[in-house]
Amino acid sequence: MKMKRILAGVSALAAAAAMSVTVFAQAEETETIIRPIGGDPFITDPDHNGTADTAVLFSTEPGYVVTIPKTVVLSGNRNTTYTGSAQIEASEVFLDNNQAVMVKINNAADFTLTSATGNDLGYTVKVGSSEEAVEAGRPVAIFTNNSTAPAVLNFETVSAPQYAGDYSDTLTFDISVAVSN
Repeated sequence: MKMKRILAGVSALAAAAAMSVTVFAQAEETETIIRPIGGDPFITDPDHNGTADTAVLFSTEPGYVVTIPKTVVLSGNRNTTYTGSAQIEASEVFLDNNQAVMVKINNAADFTLTSATGNDLGYTVKVGSSEEAVEAGRPVAIFTNNSTAPAVLNFETVSAPQYAGDYSDTLTFDISVAVSN
């Protein structure tokens, strides 16, 4: 029984050894060929004198990510104006050196909050510490490759509400790439 096991082991080793094969590969020697754009190939060898030009090219796609909050909640009480703020942020800005991402409030904005029962209440939007309200169609944020600081928008109702209710408005932003100054 012991002998059968030894014979089986030796047979297995012999079979494994017979299956292994040593392989050698040799790289084929070839000429180096430079192919310039629009020209014939130039074969390089030590005895050949002359020059050759070749164009080195690459291309990248511009891109950016702009984040605008989905909701801005204003807070206050019925005897005061309501206020709130939001940030517009940009990341991964990769543009040409004379371009910028422009974020503007859409021209159709009327800056009016309306309740479910039809009561209206105007509001303003100011950028950062500015005391001047932004007009529709004007930039509220400009981002470049080197300048991606968030733009803070401050919202405030023009007066205290006269009636109770849930007030809302949809403010649309236009985002585009434009030539920067």
